[in-house]
Amino acid sequence: MSGLTTELIERREEFDTHHTLAHALESRLIQGEPLSLGRVALSARHVSTLKSGLIVHMYNVEEAIMSQIVRQVGRAIRSSTPRTWTENTLREWLRASALSTTEGGEDTRLQAAHRTFAALVFEKELETKDPKKPSGTWSDKLIYRFAERLGVRLEFPADIYRRLQPEPHWGDRSPLEFLADLRNALAHGRQSFETGARNLTLERIGELADITFEFLSHTIDGFEAHLIGNLHLRSVDAA
Repeated sequence: MSGLTTELIERREEFDTHHTLAHALESRLIQGEPLSLGRVALSARHVSTLKSGLIVHMYNVEEAIMSQIVRQVGRAIRSSTPRTWTENTLREWLRASALSTTEGGEDTRLQAAHRTFAALVFEKELETKDPKKPSGTWSDKLIYRFAERLGVRLEFPADIYRRLQPEPHWGDRSPLEFLADLRNALAHGRQSFETGARNLTLERIGELADITFEFLSHTIDGFEAHLIGNLHLRSVDAA
């Protein structure tokens, strides 16, 4: 997953560029310098819009990284045979494959059960499904849950655990839960881009970015160690 680490670094650089732009605009406005784009006079409301954009940008990076992790785990699972899987791997494959067929009539469900049986017993071609993401928006707690289902061990420095604790300025939630909730409010129109992040300072947004990107970096490391070590497979002694 070294490619994911490189992508995360590049995405952070993109974010920092936009964050710096917002800082520059805010500083000029605080100094009282008139700014305009054509006939539009720039004001604090435009800075607020940039702040909301930074929130959505940050969450989009998180979602992109986690989506790629899900796909890479799925490819690793399908590249081995069911008899070699750990119980966690088997359970998650069943969750995504057999148990996902909840619609349709009796014949449809029977066909799904037969495909599952054939794949497990006769080791026929596996369905090209990836592990099923837990319901909800990605946050630290949702990522923990996903990793736990697969038996992936995520380890973080003590400082990250401390910074992930709920705080009043995050609405008594963890930073990544705050990010997920605010992103949803912006993306689904419950908050406007002009007012949704108005009460957040750019310094606070920078703090949120620091913990989010660091958390994702260690998450990549945890899943990478799991796949490189073939921990989605049973040990030889247990086979």
